[in-house]
Amino acid sequence: MAECRIHRIADMREASIEELMIDGVVFFGEKHAVDWIIRCEARLVRLLSGHIMWVGLEMFNYRMQELLDGWVKGSMSWNELVQAYTRDREGFPLDRYRPLLEAAASAGLRIVGVMPPREDASRIAREGLSTAVWLRDSPVSHAEVRVDYRGYRENFLRLMPKEGPMTRLDPDKLVEAQAYKDAVIARIASRVYSAMGPGLIIAGWAHAAYEGGAPTRFAEESSAAYTVIVSLESDVERELAGLANPIVSYVAVKHG
Repeated sequence: MAECRIHRIADMREASIEELMIDGVVFFGEKHAVDWIIRCEARLVRLLSGHIMWVGLEMFNYRMQELLDGWVKGSMSWNELVQAYTRDREGFPLDRYRPLLEAAASAGLRIVGVMPPREDASRIAREGLSTAVWLRDSPVSHAEVRVDYRGYRENFLRLMPKEGPMTRLDPDKLVEAQAYKDAVIARIASRVYSAMGPGLIIAGWAHAAYEGGAPTRFAEESSAAYTVIVSLESDVERELAGLANPIVSYVAVKHG
């Protein structure tokens, strides 16, 4: 795959694209906003087109679906999309992800926002799930969100930044916010898979790499197959070895 190669974790041999053409959902766990990884994702979209029917993106929350559909249909320009996206403050550098979005759109794939709005997840991180009765249009109620998967709390806290504003928040509430995001990704993925068939989801690798993340919850909701690819710039074996109950089958590595 040009500058990116996907290898099986089991033996680190290069995987064929046919291996990834499952009757289910491929989860690609990225390190955010890294150009070679974004190009790898765009290439993967093109290679899987004809098999997958949709691409789910963490960069967009589910309230942005009309915005995404409008851009895909040509009713707004790229600059108009970026301006509208910036007003919603989701925080991703959308221009860097343009190759990915254009690859999906030119392949005729539905592009789906799979995340909850940042403001909702941030409020849960401050207040916790038990008080989140204010969730109104969410595909997941606060009472449905599980946090008791083996190693889930430990894995998330291990990956959490050690500096910055998050360190001032209650760790248990941060775990609940992450679990809510994973549950929303899984619920949307299950619904779109049921309606359209196989797809690809691109999200941060902490949403995909271990038990209790979005793939686990998707399988529980849909009883469908999944596979997980992660892309890391650092020592892959060291990173994965530190996780409890990893569910990664493939790793994308920079080539050349």
